[in-house]
Order: sequence, then structure tokens, then C-alpha cells
Amino acid sequence: MPLYDPKNSVQMRRLPQGTKAPMVERRTCGECGKVRKEILRGRPCSVCRKQAEKEHARLRARTCAGCSTIREP
Repeated sequence: MPLYDPKNSVQMRRLPQGTKAPMVERRTCGECGKVRKEILRGRPCSVCRKQAEKEHARLRARTCAGCSTIREP
């Protein structure tokens, strides 16, 4: 049994621009600047975070454990 009848529902009002702008800002990636679905609050999105982890792993693979010298790629 449905909780409400969709035919009788009322459409929501549009959000004012003053409310919408901070909501978009919270979902904007701090690295690439793209607006994502999840709330980020200035942190990098999952795409940028994975890319940074991959670059860090490449650097770690080129770094000597004994003297911390970085080999050229």
C-alpha cells in the first residue's frame, strides 16, 4: 500500500540562490574543481584521491629505502 498518491503531491519550491550556492560549494572538489554528488567540504574527490595515491606509489617505488635517493623514471 503506497504512503501517498503521487498524483495529488505538490511540487517543491525552488531553493533560493543564497541557499543553493553554499550547497554546491560543499560538493566541489578542492583539487579539480568539479562538483560531485557527495559532500566533500574542500577535500579532494575520490578520482583525485586515487590519482594522488597512484602518484605517491610511483614515487615510493622509485625511492631508495636506505638513502632516500629518487631514481629518474
